[in-house]
Amino acid sequence: MAAPARVRFFFWLCLHERCWTTNRRFRHGLQQSDECVMCDQASETMDHIMLGCSFSRQVCHVWLARLHLLGMIVVEEEPVLQWWL
Repeated sequence: MAAPARVRFFFWLCLHERCWTTNRRFRHGLQQSDECVMCDQASETMDHIMLGCSFSRQVCHVWLARLHLLGMIVVEEEPVLQWWL
């Protein structure tokens, strides 16, 4: 089953690090800090948001538990592409 175009496009943006995270805005001089606004523990990159952020992990855990897919939870932070493959 194919994903909707907007989901494929978002995932493409994630894989190519083209989303405007705080880390990217910081590199372009548009923001004072690159800290994650959700957890304030690390630099906010797409890899961090998708797999490493403690807030994202909590949200993911709730949804995966409802779908009975708890075996899909990521144990450690890794690049999104590596996790997906």
